[in-house]
Amino acid sequence: MNTETSQGILAWFRTFTAGYAEDGGPLHPLLQLKLDHSRRVAGDSLAIAIELGWDEDAQRTAEIAGLLHDAGRFPQFARYRTFFDPSSLNHGECGYHTVTASGALGACAAADAAAILDSIRYHNRRQIPGAVAEASLRFLRLVRDADKLDILFVVNDTILNNRHKEHPEILLNITLEGPPTPELVREIMETRSGSYENIKTLADMSLMRLSWIHDVNYVPTLRRIADRRLLDDACAALPKTPDIETIIANTKRHMEGKLSPAGSSRSET
Repeated sequence: MNTETSQGILAWFRTFTAGYAEDGGPLHPLLQLKLDHSRRVAGDSLAIAIELGWDEDAQRTAEIAGLLHDAGRFPQFARYRTFFDPSSLNHGECGYHTVTASGALGACAAADAAAILDSIRYHNRRQIPGAVAEASLRFLRLVRDADKLDILFVVNDTILNNRHKEHPEILLNITLEGPPTPELVREIMETRSGSYENIKTLADMSLMRLSWIHDVNYVPTLRRIADRRLLDDACAALPKTPDIETIIANTKRHMEGKLSPAGSSRSET
């Protein structure tokens, strides 16, 4: 993607998001949160692509894919007043159809447009579908990484600053007190991943954050998680039961292995 094309898409996104301001005023605070999140995901997508040694055209495509990945959140919230997909719509699918219908990617090369649309459509899937085109995979994996990276920050920041008390939707309206849900603990112990329907408490949210580490694709993402200390609060908040201790130990072992010189040389592609 060349600079002129990326600038045109950036201009479209500014107009698109501004259109969801209420009565010509500012965005709803939750939509502003999603806009800020999208911008940070774009920045991390670009930075990681640079660190991975991608060429400048691929870097710009990665940045745009990161910026647009949550485009579906805006019509989702406008229609349903929630970000909870199970009670509204799949925001990845919504974003895919929204961006496709807009024509915003009309100036892109076909492969770039496909990679961006696949990154929007599948960034929130539990697993990447096997039918995704090979040319799209590196961008989709990068956006999934950058998205997780920033959600880890948002959850930490929300709890630290008590933003969930005014906007419980940020943390999916979960119960702040209470132990981890046994079904989620069992699921993570068996598969190293969890389902959102099993997140009931803040402890569950901490467990889910730990499970994401096993689904991170690129070493530069893991470095940022470690450098920003984004798992410290999650580990500290969890009760020290044998199963939880095992999950924490497995997570740390996985990160250490990937971040070791041998792990980095195998994984950083």
